[in-house]
Amino acid sequence: MKIVKAFGGLGNQMFQYAFYLYLKENNPDTYFDIKDYDIHEYHCGFELTNIFGVQTDDVPQDAIKKISIQQESIIVRLLRKYFGARLCKTDEIFENKEYTFVPFRCFQSDTVLRGNWQDINYLIPIEKKIRSVFTFHELNDKKNAETAKKIMDSNSVSIHIRRGDYLQTSNLGGVIGEDYYKKAIDYIEKRVQNPVYIVFSDEIEWCRHTLKNLKAVFVDWNTGTDSYKDMQLMSLCKHNIIANSSFSWWGAWLNPNENKIVIMPEVWDAECAYNKLVWDRWQTM
Repeated sequence: MKIVKAFGGLGNQMFQYAFYLYLKENNPDTYFDIKDYDIHEYHCGFELTNIFGVQTDDVPQDAIKKISIQQESIIVRLLRKYFGARLCKTDEIFENKEYTFVPFRCFQSDTVLRGNWQDINYLIPIEKKIRSVFTFHELNDKKNAETAKKIMDSNSVSIHIRRGDYLQTSNLGGVIGEDYYKKAIDYIEKRVQNPVYIVFSDEIEWCRHTLKNLKAVFVDWNTGTDSYKDMQLMSLCKHNIIANSSFSWWGAWLNPNENKIVIMPEVWDAECAYNKLVWDRWQTM
């Protein structure tokens, strides 16, 4: 029995669910555990059901008994941190910080798996299935529908700038500097005729000031439970300039344009030497 634990925001949930699907292909006795959302507040909570209609099976009661003491309470975290405590017989695997790919056959039975699992090798074997699962509903509100039409009718380029929590917490990957975006925009200008930039950010006013000389649409209306619509709009753009963020990574990956240019940071995580998310023909800077 394998149990993949979900936690974090939408982009992380999508990677974790993709990893769950990867394991389940060869291990039917695999489950997706979302109980952490009963304990902790992660952004907008568990979103895959509301956005994509993902239905998660209940983890069997015998498995719940095995892992219940492993739920991430403060007491459990302290015990694990200071004493390396193993609190039940079930193995619990934490993803290596270096995001090293681990073939499914290496995971033992009765294993709880906790991590972001951000590695394209988990996605490649089941790409069609993942794309079919992560299908957005049509945008029907006026502002997003109008923006979507503008995106579809132009050589649109999404720009995602992640600041917010990245400025506050050092272990989230690190803020990407302005030079990266200047180089990325220059790269686009030399290759795309009449690009129309669509800017997304958790600090959109900072973007307006920093990119004041750029002719762009600054998307500032998708908030709260509508935040995912930024990702949906990104996926409609012809090309993408992404941050070191799983949110914009998925926006670019779900972009169906076969001739798309995707520019991503060469360093995905300031604390990790490896970037396992460079998809075919994507450009790093």
